[in-house]
Amino acid sequence: MVSAHGFQNVGERTARVLMTFVPAGIEHFFMEVFQPVGDRAAPPPAPPAELIARMIQAAPRYGLEFFALLPSPESGAATKPGFDVHAPTSPPDLQH
Repeated sequence: MVSAHGFQNVGERTARVLMTFVPAGIEHFFMEVFQPVGDRAAPPPAPPAELIARMIQAAPRYGLEFFALLPSPESGAATKPGFDVHAPTSPPDLQH
């Protein structure tokens, strides 16, 4: 079963997440879309529009889909679009 999911840091400090992906291949998406981090101690910048566009454009090649989400009314957060991702049931075609 495939379901959309997302992550949110509700704390006041920067969070760190360790994820594993099976089967392998998602690392190619990261290398295609993102730039290497220059200063690992610096806080991450807000994603610019061109980064989001690259993510959306590259996603189908890796079996990913992005969805626009709005925060829940209970969260008290301002209503602004975010994004979420899920992987479909079929494996990605990495022959590109």
